[in-house]
Amino acid sequence: MNHSSVKSIGVKVKKVFENVFVKREVEGFRAWLSSKGRSKKTVKERCRCLRNFLLSGTPLTARGLTAFFSRLRPGEAEHYAKALRLYLKYKGRRDLIEYVPSVSVKVEGGAREAPRYEDVRKVAEYIETREALYLYAMLAESGLRPGLGYQLTRNDVILGHRVVKRPLATRTKRFWFTFYYVDLDEELSKYVRGLSSARLFPKKPRNLRLEIYKAMDRALGYRFTLYDLRHFWISYMNYKGVNPLIVEVLAGHKPPFFRVTTDFYLAAWIKEWREEYDKAELKILH
Repeated sequence: MNHSSVKSIGVKVKKVFENVFVKREVEGFRAWLSSKGRSKKTVKERCRCLRNFLLSGTPLTARGLTAFFSRLRPGEAEHYAKALRLYLKYKGRRDLIEYVPSVSVKVEGGAREAPRYEDVRKVAEYIETREALYLYAMLAESGLRPGLGYQLTRNDVILGHRVVKRPLATRTKRFWFTFYYVDLDEELSKYVRGLSSARLFPKKPRNLRLEIYKAMDRALGYRFTLYDLRHFWISYMNYKGVNPLIVEVLAGHKPPFFRVTTDFYLAAWIKEWREEYDKAELKILH
């Protein structure tokens, strides 16, 4: 048997294996969706998208999902996003859900498309108070989860170095440190002098959200959630070619056994990683 024959057999075996795997995954997903009471039409559509995704050979990773959605048209992406969000829940991979774009999510004011860089910057022009503006810029420039952003204290932000450091490790969420742009650092340095609270953003989260949503209404005529700023940040960092490992660590996506163990290593990484972060030139304030 010559080399080409062996290779041909290998390709056929691989294809059979892939088809068996895809069929098994789709049928399991179909049964799970049906058990959740989804309509036959919905189940059929979600399974169609999942089958195409699996047959594309895209790895179920942060980079794989980002690359996959970057190739889709907006209308097409919405169907795949709905299917893959459910599939990730079915597989117990909620850690990857934020890499699936929120193409059409209902918030106060209705549905919208995922925010673009130009839109994110434009909203900043319409936010009236410094507190809401700096929270908004911090979330967009650092990739912080909104819940963590509300809780930041002055001690969590290392002014002059543009570092947010607030170690967090739960069963589902992790965070070590991240960065923000130089213009925001200059503004925060002046802003904190007038703070009487230890918290960086002392207003109630609901009031801050509403102020930002109203700015979206005036600037864009539609709203996106503050969590979408995290999706935006991850996508933008990847688009600008920032090292994927650094993006994952700054976003808190490394597995639980990953630890930033000492201040020595943290200090050694910060300078180098901040330079990598700066490649994106992610500036929100005007």
